[in-house]
Amino acid sequence: MRCHWNDEWVVPTRLVRNWDAAPRPVCRASKQLLTCVQNKPVIDLWAENPDLFKYVGVLSRIRELRRTIILMKCYFLSCRKARRIRILQYLSRYQHFVETDSLYSMEDLIQLAGGKLLPDIETIVQIFRQHITEECEICNGNAFICELCDAAEVPPLIWHYNSPWFVYFR
Repeated sequence: MRCHWNDEWVVPTRLVRNWDAAPRPVCRASKQLLTCVQNKPVIDLWAENPDLFKYVGVLSRIRELRRTIILMKCYFLSCRKARRIRILQYLSRYQHFVETDSLYSMEDLIQLAGGKLLPDIETIVQIFRQHITEECEICNGNAFICELCDAAEVPPLIWHYNSPWFVYFR
């Protein structure tokens, strides 16, 4: 029985430790296992290599976007319109992004390293933000009004998904 048949695949350890998404020679059994778990969110990148977030800018950005998505989910759960139009379906391929901000699949990391995932998620977050702030009165009604500002006509609205810690002084 031959173990290697010139199969190549992205090696998870190299991706998690070195941010190296280049396909490498792997044995047939490893390729089959990696194919099976390719789309399953099983890698906690922050737990495995938190230093990687310091050196790879897209990781910090995707982590920030995923936290924003989780905070935006609170608006969608209480919004009839969001449920009716099934707004969370935009994340159908990335359902785990709604559940946690720390788990990634190999496919997520490969797409992120290839520059494909971040623009998709930024677009989805923009669609979510537009629904909450402009299109939906129910979601818009869940905003907080700044009590420190002296805006006579239209008080500024504060959205908790913009930042978990916000302080604004004029």
